[in-house]
Amino acid sequence: MERLTSLVILAIVAISSQSCLRDFDTPEEQDEQIRSYLSANNIDAQSDENGIYFYPINENPSGKDPSVLEVVGFYYNVTLLDGSEVARHQEADGPPVESFHEVGQLIPTGIDLGMRQMRVGETYGFVIPTRFAYPGLSIEGLIPLDAIILAEIEIVSALIDDVHETREINGIDQYILDQGLGEFEELPDGLRYLTIQAGVPGTESSNNQSIVVDYNGKLLDGELFDEQEDQVIILDENLLPTGLNTGLKKLLRDETAIIIVPSRLGFINSPLVIPQRLSNAPVQPFSVLVYEVTRNI
Repeated sequence: MERLTSLVILAIVAISSQSCLRDFDTPEEQDEQIRSYLSANNIDAQSDENGIYFYPINENPSGKDPSVLEVVGFYYNVTLLDGSEVARHQEADGPPVESFHEVGQLIPTGIDLGMRQMRVGETYGFVIPTRFAYPGLSIEGLIPLDAIILAEIEIVSALIDDVHETREINGIDQYILDQGLGEFEELPDGLRYLTIQAGVPGTESSNNQSIVVDYNGKLLDGELFDEQEDQVIILDENLLPTGLNTGLKKLLRDETAIIIVPSRLGFINSPLVIPQRLSNAPVQPFSVLVYEVTRNI
């Protein structure tokens, strides 16, 4: 998890660099604000050792208790104390977002810490002080400095990594079938490769070679997250998702191919940042990536 920790730290630094920094309210002052809010809204909440207040909305005592490093799927609604929306993702918006449980992959960290109280099938409310929300961050019209946030979280799944991976690969195979894309070559770790237009034989790329490509990257639902023309790429420089780097090495000059990258070979080690617009990563960590690539040189 060393790489994961580094990426989370980088994300926090990147978020902080966008803001005008100053000292925020003391923990004691924020705790008083939170207790006043809870009292005014007749909310009976408990506080954990971090000063995060939590209260059940829908309980499921027989639900699974997620373990560390399981992949937790959840829906969320994040607001300020005055009700202003910061971010939301509900069932109507698509599949749940996912993160590794209790490893610090999730920003705001208060949501990650708070979900330790929960079981699958439960919805909880959390009141999270600034130091576990967006410390030092100010975005006009969205997040003020010293913001205390409310997070309503519904956990809908918790899977060990192997089970999650199998489910994801099955989803990729179903996507290929539904799209009528043809028979893909199956590469290690679930990578899928399909040649659409043949290239020049014998022009496979070597390690650390520079190539020039046109490409677009989409999610399984068709959402475009990246598109480039005449992009110079140096292979093996750790700037690409591992699966894309592997696929590009197979790509011949003048060839066009579809490369489907499972999350474990994509951005799985990037933090899940809520809202997504604050993240350095173009997609959420457990996203399957579908690239269409043409190699020009």
